Amino acid sequence: MMSDMFCFQCEQTAKSSACIGKAGVCGKQADTAGLQDELTGALVGLARAAQVNKPNAI
Repeated sequence: MMSDMFCFQCEQTAKSSACIGKAGVCGKQADTAGLQDELTGALVGLARAAQVNKPNAI
């Protein structure tokens, strides 16, 4: 994936803003942060689709 990251996924972020570089202060690697961002985006999309189709639910 990528070699550097921008991560603001937890309360341990550097200086309460975001972790950048090859790993976060929590030890998370850049690849993991990227995959978690993709997963979060997919879940947001799923939630939006479910909300739009809620009136059609049985």
